[in-house]
This record gives sequence, structure tokens and C-alpha cells, in this order.
Amino acid sequence: MDKKITRMRDHVIICGYGRIGQAICRHLRNMGVECLIIDRDDTRTGYAQSMDVPVLAGNATADQALLDAGIERASILVAALSNDSDNLFVALA
Repeated sequence: MDKKITRMRDHVIICGYGRIGQAICRHLRNMGVECLIIDRDDTRTGYAQSMDVPVLAGNATADQALLDAGIERASILVAALSNDSDNLFVALA
């Protein structure tokens, strides 16, 4: 998984794979856009992996998680976390 993430370019990072994150990911993938999920919930990350979506298990509000997801190479960052203050923190990071 790490090698695949390292090779990703112009991808979309989706922080949070709840109802909204899943809908966004599904729509983007139907359009042929490569997505990567950051979520700390094991059930959600397992579901994303079963859908063949690259996943980083961790806290999206941590700078290191965004760096590991290739934020410098990504084209879009989607903050779809359940807490508005966490979404704001991710956007500012």
C-alpha cells in the first residue's frame, strides 16, 4: 500500500470515510479519479480496502498523516470528517 501511495499523483485525498466521504469517493471513482482515504475507524478502512480504495489508517488532523497521503502531490483535499472543527483544522493544515 505504501508503494502505491508513493506513486500516486494528482489524486484526491478524502479525510473521513463516513456517509459523505463514501458518496464523494464513489462519485469520483466513477469519473475515473484516483482517491485515497484517511480514516481512523477500522470498520470504515476495512470497507474502503474491500472496495479497492487505497487507505491510510490514522488521524487526518495530524500533519504526518496528510504528508504520508501525498498532500504535496494531490490535486484535491476533501475534509469529510464528522466534526466541523476537525474539518477546519485539516483545511488549514
